[in-house]
Amino acid sequence: MADNDTAAPILVGIGASAGGLAALTELLEGVPEAANCTLLIVQHQSKEGGEQTLANLLQKHTGRQVSVPKDGQRVKANHVLVGPPGMAMTVFDGKVSLSEIDTTPGTMTIDKLFRSIAQEAKEKTAAIVLSGSNSDGTLGARAIRGAGGLVIAQEPDSAEYPTMPRSLVA
Repeated sequence: MADNDTAAPILVGIGASAGGLAALTELLEGVPEAANCTLLIVQHQSKEGGEQTLANLLQKHTGRQVSVPKDGQRVKANHVLVGPPGMAMTVFDGKVSLSEIDTTPGTMTIDKLFRSIAQEAKEKTAAIVLSGSNSDGTLGARAIRGAGGLVIAQEPDSAEYPTMPRSLVA
């Protein structure tokens, strides 16, 4: 068995939208520090708050390093990567890829992240869908499930905006 430092990390895609900050902080507080995973967070957020705002807020709730990745940055175990506002984040060949958000119907940002990590790491993936008011994450979660990964939805009754988790559960 490989040592956690050398074993490829589990890629955990986390998607949130409206009302997601409370759920994100609670989630980060509950993830064991010893878990060999990389948490990739995409939250629907405006550019006005600044690139580091969400990362700075989340850093207070975990001992892992939380950062906004640069395009081409290598994915590292036991880090939290927060997609920058107004950008889509995917993973390919062990590196983060950032692109402008595509407004074409059916190309939502959380779905895009989830599909990319399903292709990247197959069964060593997980999708977590938190509070939000649309269906983003549902199609990407199907890709993760199809690759043998784990799919988790926030309990809709505990979400400030339950539409995203309900879409996933349905």
